[in-house]
Amino acid sequence: MDIGSKDVDLKMTNKEQSNNKAERVILTTNPSITALDQHQWNMMVPEDDPSLQYEFLRALEDSGSCISETGWAPCHIAASIDGQLIGGAPCYLKNHSYGEFVFDWAWANAYERAGMSYYPKLLIAVPFTPVSGARIISHPDHDSAAIRSHIAGALPTIAEKLKVSSVHCIFCNTKDLDALTSNNFVAREGRQFHWHNPGYQNFDDFLGALSSKKRKNIIRERRRVKDQGIQLTWVDGPDITTQHKNLLYACYQNTIREHGSYAYLTSFFFENLIQALPNSVQMLVASKDNKDLACGFFLRGKNTLYGRYWGALEHVTDLH
Repeated sequence: MDIGSKDVDLKMTNKEQSNNKAERVILTTNPSITALDQHQWNMMVPEDDPSLQYEFLRALEDSGSCISETGWAPCHIAASIDGQLIGGAPCYLKNHSYGEFVFDWAWANAYERAGMSYYPKLLIAVPFTPVSGARIISHPDHDSAAIRSHIAGALPTIAEKLKVSSVHCIFCNTKDLDALTSNNFVAREGRQFHWHNPGYQNFDDFLGALSSKKRKNIIRERRRVKDQGIQLTWVDGPDITTQHKNLLYACYQNTIREHGSYAYLTSFFFENLIQALPNSVQMLVASKDNKDLACGFFLRGKNTLYGRYWGALEHVTDLH
């Protein structure tokens, strides 16, 4: 959908190309990430966020995990100048609030009590990913603040054209938050626990920074795992086999069943993702007597390791 065009004052960050003239920016919404150029989209993605990569978003669509039938209809926002992407946002038309890790059921109920429909709503997000980061992205050679402001300012118009009740942007960074609140969006705060490495050289350095009680508990738990004969092996993306993929999805499904949740992701998602981004995925496999029992699935950014999915085929004390 063509949202329209507007002259926007954009400055090139490359000083040799710097200019102060207004550029005509065209905004569109797109029913699939495949409607956009892969290279141009990835040029806008921060190096440390693999879940924003074109390949990740396409794997969600191609696997049937994020399509209109599952309540996640792609509606990606793109800002372009002369056919070249300069900004964008991963966006979905939602007819439910599942898979967001943010709970707005009270708002939906209030809409219904008032005789209005809360769905569809427009959601700017990386599906099923409660990881904070950029949500409005931009080309590194352009004025990112101006692009964020332009897209944020256009969201009410987009909402009106799409006939949605509201627009939501979840797990955004502070720059996106500032752009949105400057355009009359209301901030809602949540709390997460993040671990940062202040410079530990090894695991013993980490243990040495803890209190005696915590240090003893961790050492005891790790010893219990070892005493049960459990071996842990890291598997890089290019080395992930069909056997590993089967283990991963079986563990994922088992975790879903144990927590009474819903398996939003299909096995094809993991297969497509591993094939498309082999250098951005890793698995940690737990085995005993050459039998795989559990695993974790990770995404790798430039400086960050994102633990995303984990599970076990049978209970192992303290394996977590």
